[in-house]
Amino acid sequence: MKVSINKQITFPVNSAPAVQYPVGRSVFQGYFLLTCSLAGFLVGGMWASATGAFLGPQIFFFIVLSAVLSLAGLAWHQTEAGHLVWGGESWTWTVDRQSTAGAVAVHFDSQMLMVMTLQPEKGGPVWLWAERNSDPVRWRALRRAVYADHGTTVHAKSEGSP
Repeated sequence: MKVSINKQITFPVNSAPAVQYPVGRSVFQGYFLLTCSLAGFLVGGMWASATGAFLGPQIFFFIVLSAVLSLAGLAWHQTEAGHLVWGGESWTWTVDRQSTAGAVAVHFDSQMLMVMTLQPEKGGPVWLWAERNSDPVRWRALRRAVYADHGTTVHAKSEGSP
């Protein structure tokens, strides 16, 4: 007589160790804003040059461009420095002894820079620009934790006979 046993084994996906990574004002983000600013003013100047004068639309373009870039620069300048912490089970963003727990999502990854959001249970997302240069020693540990944490488990079936 043949007996078949069907077991379901569940184990967590994340085996990444705990990590604490410093995140603050991103140098890359600053250069990106500067490049966008210069490109915007260059395009606006070429447009004004092509028309031969500064007319209403060109003036409006420069006013809106200046306002948007000023707000983006102010937001970049006011970026808080803190630590993104993976404790083995959940993510926490800590700034000046104030912690916010949530889920992390990666929006951009260039191996040297990761743009992420921490989505707390209540409130809006916290945008984080983590750069390798902030802590090269812990960079790989951060990446392992980010990509290992999917909040899921893997289900494996085992079949066998006693």
